[in-house]
Amino acid sequence: ASYSRAYELGLREPAPLVAAGIGLLDRGEAGAAAGMLAAAVSAGLPKDDTVLVSVAWCGLGEALLRIGRVVAGAEAIDRGLPMPESLT
Repeated sequence: ASYSRAYELGLREPAPLVAAGIGLLDRGEAGAAAGMLAAAVSAGLPKDDTVLVSVAWCGLGEALLRIGRVVAGAEAIDRGLPMPESLT
C-alpha cells in the first residue's frame, strides 16, 4: 500500500515499483499489478540486475495473463526469460 501511494505521488524507481506490483499480484489485484509492473519496466530496468529484470517482466506477464491479455502476457514472460539461476 505504501508503494502504491508513493507511485501516486510520483515515485518512478523501478525496484520499489516491481515490489509493489508483485505485492498487488500476490493479493489478486492483477489489473493494478499490471499497471505498476508496466510502470516499472517503462521506468527503465537496470540491465545488470538480471533478477529484477526477470521478476519485473515475468510478473508483468503473469498479471497480463490473469486479466486476459494472453499475447501480451506471453510476450512479457518471454522477455523475462531465461530466469537467473538464483531464482530457479
